[in-house]
Amino acid sequence: MRKFIFLILLLLTACGTSNSEPVMLISDTPIPPSTPLPASTALPAATSIPPSTPLPASTALPAPTAIPKQKIFPDDYSDNPYDPSIIGILDKNTTISNIFGDNNRDYVGFTVKENFFVESITLIDYYGQDKIAFFAIQKNDKFTAEDDITKMLSYGHFGPDSTFNKVGQNILYYSKNMDSDREKVILNSGDYVMRIQQGNSENASYEFQLIIKAQK
Repeated sequence: MRKFIFLILLLLTACGTSNSEPVMLISDTPIPPSTPLPASTALPAATSIPPSTPLPASTALPAPTAIPKQKIFPDDYSDNPYDPSIIGILDKNTTISNIFGDNNRDYVGFTVKENFFVESITLIDYYGQDKIAFFAIQKNDKFTAEDDITKMLSYGHFGPDSTFNKVGQNILYYSKNMDSDREKVILNSGDYVMRIQQGNSENASYEFQLIIKAQK
C-alpha cells in the first residue's frame, strides 16, 4: 500500500513542475517545389504537298484509214467473139472495166462516132495474182482475127509485169511482132471489138480509159 501511495505522489510532483520545458512539435515537412513542366515541344512544320504532276496531253488518235471504195463492175462481158458486149457510140471519154481470169475472154464492142477518134487507151487499174494479161483490138463489129496479129490494129500484154503496158500507160500501139519497134495508132470513126483475157488468176480485174477527141 505504501508503494502505491508513493507512486501517486511521485506522479503528482512531476505534473506540477512549472518550469518544465515545452515539448517541440515536429514541424510540417515542406512540400518540395513543383517540378516545372517541360516547355512544349514545337510541332514540326507541316510538310508541303508537292504540286500535282500535270497529266500528259492526250495523244491524238491517228485518222482512221479510209476503206477503199469497192469498184462496181458491169455485168460480165460476152465471151463470144461473134456477139460482143456493146458499150455504145462514143463521143466522150469512156471506161471499159470488168472482172476476168481463169482463161476467160471478154469481147467488148464499141463505135467511134463520126468526126471523133480514140487518141489513147490507158490502163487505169489492174488486179490479179498473175500480173500480166493480153488484149487485142480489131476494126470490125465481130472479133474474127482469132490469134492472127495481122488482122489486129493493136495488141500486146498489159499489167504490172508487162514490158510496156503498165498501169498509167497508153496501150494503143502496134508492132509486127512482140520484139519489133512499136508504132502508135489511133482509132478513127467506125466499129471496133476489143478482146481482153487473163489465163491464170481467178477474179482478176482491169480498167481502161478511152480518151475520145473530136477531129479538127
